[in-house]
Amino acid sequence: MKFIDIANETYSSLSANKVRSGLTMLGIVIGIASVIAMVSIGNGAKASIQSSIEGLGSNLLTIIPGVVQPGRGIVSSGRGASQTLKNEDADIIKNIDGVLYISPEVSSRFQVVANGNNTNTTITGATPDYMSVHNLTIANGNFITDANQRSIGRQAILGATVATDLFGDQDPLGKTIRIN
Repeated sequence: MKFIDIANETYSSLSANKVRSGLTMLGIVIGIASVIAMVSIGNGAKASIQSSIEGLGSNLLTIIPGVVQPGRGIVSSGRGASQTLKNEDADIIKNIDGVLYISPEVSSRFQVVANGNNTNTTITGATPDYMSVHNLTIANGNFITDANQRSIGRQAILGATVATDLFGDQDPLGKTIRIN
């Protein structure tokens, strides 16, 4: 068979079964599009995860209190267990050559109330170095300073979602919140 004969046979088959041919082509197009979409979603998720990890920095070390159990490795102490890390440990780590910042922190979930609104959120107690360690920027206001830490007054840094939940469109700077 010559190429022209094959082309004529193909044309006559497609013409005779137009609906079946159209549905077959539609199935092929949908199949190819779904494969492309899945690969794109996978690559996007991979890039997002890599970006998040790179945002932490390649030189970030997180130390979490825990105990070493033979055969199981390090196991978290759990809620209510005695803490194995103290402020003195942070001071020792800060004096190690090459350590630029150290940010001891403690986190827990609490109810926060302000302006007649409330929200349940994670509260993190941190030091002024927290911003540098976690590569954060402040959109409005200032981060805590060493002077804030030594004073009796308390300062809270609100994330955008918590600020909106508690204050709506109002500016939260200088306002009072209550943590239950």
